[in-house]
Amino acid sequence: MSCGPAALQLQSIQEEHMNRKKWPDIAYHYAIDCFGNIYEGRDIRFKGSHLNRYNTGVVGIVLLENLAEPEDSSDVISNGLSFFKAIGMGRSIVLPEGQKKSIIDLIKVIGNLFAIKKLGGHQEFPNQNLSEARSCPGSHGMKLVKELRGLTGLQKP
Repeated sequence: MSCGPAALQLQSIQEEHMNRKKWPDIAYHYAIDCFGNIYEGRDIRFKGSHLNRYNTGVVGIVLLENLAEPEDSSDVISNGLSFFKAIGMGRSIVLPEGQKKSIIDLIKVIGNLFAIKKLGGHQEFPNQNLSEARSCPGSHGMKLVKELRGLTGLQKP
């Protein structure tokens, strides 16, 4: 597994959200890189844009790691990953321990500040745009979401 530079990843995400999607800022409130460093995105006082028609009262956290298998979606990236997997150049998907610890810690801190009741991945929230391949956070990410719900007692959306 390789861990890309978080600042560049965040800048790329922010540019896509602001320039292509015309949102006022990056969609997520927090991002966690594969080393476990937590970055602030959109100010928590402002509604995020990470979910379609479901952002009120929701805190958006993105893990800067692709936790999807090629078969989780049918978008361009998944098709490319399927090709590499088919020729024996697939990647193994492992959630780094530092990243996992940081998301657990962040959920606890946010839970001390706000009345959080639910935790879920994009694909679990209603009204998500399937044409944008909302398979996020992928099959491995969904395993993490379910584990996090077990650890925190939070409910499925």
